[in-house]
Amino acid sequence: STIPSSIGTLTKLKYLQLNSNELTGSIINDLGELSNIIIFDIGSNKLTGSISSSLFDKLTNIESLKLGNNMITNMIPNTLCNLLKLTQIDLNGNMLSNSIPKDINNLMQLKYLDLSMNSINNTIPPNIYKLSNLEVLDLSSNNLIGTIDTSIKQLSSIFKFCIFDIFISGS
Repeated sequence: STIPSSIGTLTKLKYLQLNSNELTGSIINDLGELSNIIIFDIGSNKLTGSISSSLFDKLTNIESLKLGNNMITNMIPNTLCNLLKLTQIDLNGNMLSNSIPKDINNLMQLKYLDLSMNSINNTIPPNIYKLSNLEVLDLSSNNLIGTIDTSIKQLSSIFKFCIFDIFISGS
């Protein structure tokens, strides 16, 4: 089944956990009306299509975003970087492409970022190293290229850093 658009009318909803339900269809824009949402988990389904840049406009209270293990395509919208309370982003196991948003460093509360198993290309943006609260960073199995330089030492809280199956060198 699909995500019913009527969920968008539940404006007091704080926790949306629809993971592992074999949901199909796209991520409907009506979910962007959930302005009080803290946990948004629709991972491990069969959702397709792209993430609308307007989806995140009203989700200013969101702390955890889990869209992993679906079939989401296209790019990660830069509007995601306006969600300043985010501590967790899981977008792994999709078909996301293009590059990591350049404004990723706006997410200073972020502790967990998993973008693994996608088709993200270009280089690792240097701004990602400014996320000093980041504890887990997984960029494995993407089409990333480039180098890892001494800026990585800014990730002072990191304890898991996965970059296997990409084309990276270091200095």
